[in-house]
Amino acid sequence: MAKPVLLGSAQNNAQENKPQLLATKEELVLIAEDNPVMQELALRQLMRLGYRADLVKNGRQAVEALSQRQYALVLMDCQMPEMDGYEATLLIRRQEKGERHVPIVAMTASAMKGDRENCLASGMDDYLSKPVSQNDLIRVLNKWVNKSDAESEGSGLLSPSSEKEASLGPGLAQYKKEPQATAEQQAKLLSAAPQSVSDMPLDVKELSVLYGEEDMPRLVKSFLEECETLLRDLGEAIARVNSEEISRQAHQLKGLAVVMTAFDLSQAALALERSAGKHSEEILPLFRCLQEEFVRVKDYLFQGSVEGL
Repeated sequence: MAKPVLLGSAQNNAQENKPQLLATKEELVLIAEDNPVMQELALRQLMRLGYRADLVKNGRQAVEALSQRQYALVLMDCQMPEMDGYEATLLIRRQEKGERHVPIVAMTASAMKGDRENCLASGMDDYLSKPVSQNDLIRVLNKWVNKSDAESEGSGLLSPSSEKEASLGPGLAQYKKEPQATAEQQAKLLSAAPQSVSDMPLDVKELSVLYGEEDMPRLVKSFLEECETLLRDLGEAIARVNSEEISRQAHQLKGLAVVMTAFDLSQAALALERSAGKHSEEILPLFRCLQEEFVRVKDYLFQGSVEGL
């Protein structure tokens, strides 16, 4: 097993007008996430709140890590290679044998119907919808790690914060509004540009709120490089007519775009993911739309939206 990456703690900098984080007691959190950029984002958020974290990149490593060490909480991505978050949670619960129970919180950008039910059925305790706001993360930490009764009351199982969705503007609202749209409807939607109410393809201000301003240029560069890699891999999968790989790579890009507030890019990736293996005639047009939207994001960022790029 690849050993988890252990990070040091950082000071809690929650503002007074936000939910207050209870004493962390140096509790250790396990993050199961396969995408390197999303790994860093989750780690940054926890470190800003004073938590230490170990990192694993798939469900199998998460199961092994929990068999060797105690964790106060697991943040579990649902879609990972080798073993996904659902299967990993089932195995973890089986190993616990009812003698202990580590809180497992799903983290997903899917927004697909049935996701919350799948999380509950696998044995997960709660659900965070990406991008995860600091307010929502604090509520989850207080509820499951610090055992705050106030946080537990009124916060139903697997219910993402509507406050967060409102604060992130029309992009996220549109992303979650029509999760069951057909590939044909998605193609029509994507043919009209720009798609969002705002002309901004990415919300730099919200990125700073979510993840902090420290080292933002490097984070954005990592995001762009990862997108370019995924687009290249998507192009190769399309050339090989590999529907499974097209869906997997598009899913990765969709999630990455969501956590970086590039919601139109995420919508384009979502349309491609849904068309894989079902509407082969739409794959190339949707891929071109995806490429064009990425160029729009990239151009926007390099036009001075982020200092230091």
